[in-house]
Amino acid sequence: MEPRDLAKKYRIRINVIYKIIYDLETVQGFEFTKRNGKYQLGPTSIDLIESVLRDRGYTSCVAT
Repeated sequence: MEPRDLAKKYRIRINVIYKIIYDLETVQGFEFTKRNGKYQLGPTSIDLIESVLRDRGYTSCVAT
C-alpha cells in the first residue's frame, strides 16, 4: 500500500500522510521503507499511521 491509498481511504490530502510519516520518523524514530523513491507501507506501518489519524479525529470513509 502507498500513502496515496491511505489518503483516498480517509479522504484527506496526501500531504497529511507525509507529515505523519515525517513526524514518526523524526520524533519517534520509526523507519519506513522506500522503494524507487516511494514509501511502501506494510501492515504494521499502516496500523501505526491509522492510529495517528484516528487520534487526530479522522475516520475512514471506505469500508474495509
